[in-house]
Amino acid sequence: MMYYLLLPPAALVCVVLQTTLVDMLSWGTVRLEVSLVLVLYAGFHLGIVRAAALVVVFGFIMDTLTGTVPYFYTLFYILVFLAARAVSFRVYGEGALVIMSAAFLCVLGQAAVIVVLSRWIAGVPLSFDGMEVTVYNSVLLALTTPLFFALFRKIEVAAHGKSSL
Repeated sequence: MMYYLLLPPAALVCVVLQTTLVDMLSWGTVRLEVSLVLVLYAGFHLGIVRAAALVVVFGFIMDTLTGTVPYFYTLFYILVFLAARAVSFRVYGEGALVIMSAAFLCVLGQAAVIVVLSRWIAGVPLSFDGMEVTVYNSVLLALTTPLFFALFRKIEVAAHGKSSL
């Protein structure tokens, strides 16, 4: 019960730190989506009810703070969670290559969907000017994802006394 009470404030703090701290340290060029990595971790390691609550809360908070297409992050995070959950039953989710590949594909997919939705909804012309930055962000997040998974595992063990694996 305590998990569900602490989830919204913890998600708010995580998203605010993710958007402000990383932007301040990188002068707005790099965007590490820790919330996306947390959604992947939930899909690979957490139970279905706890993970679903985490995914919906993080998606909702990202939607309210970023101001993109309504419910985009919530829907995208649910789809990423379902895909990670389906893959976790067939593939060993602890392998660094699997984790890195999933993060890389998710960031590229998210960027592609944002570009397409911007074109479709707002009429913004398609532009590939920021593609190298998107690829750079994808590679950087993919390389740091195993470190985040280890950190999330330590936090989970510290909070509950055992891992969910």
